[in-house]
Amino acid sequence: MLSLAFNLYANLLFNFKFKDTQCGAKIFTKKTTSILTKKSTEKGWVFDLDLLYICKKNRLKIKECPIFWKDSIGSKLTLKDEMKSAFNVLKYRVKNI
Repeated sequence: MLSLAFNLYANLLFNFKFKDTQCGAKIFTKKTTSILTKKSTEKGWVFDLDLLYICKKNRLKIKECPIFWKDSIGSKLTLKDEMKSAFNVLKYRVKNI
């Protein structure tokens, strides 16, 4: 439930329409990689949103493709981690208005 809430939150803040902003591989063309490596500044949970937002701002094509995902034993996101991530996402959004 926390990951669903996080995704809704991210989609609302950045006006994205992704089913999941965090899950899956991010694959880019050489040109896009060049742009992203020059402009990306974030780490952690905000990293994925940073890449997607830079692509959106630069009108780069984004295609969401579903993948098969299986949770690993012991890989849990705590409410504390989620709240910290939500705050960092909001901070990033305010910085990029």
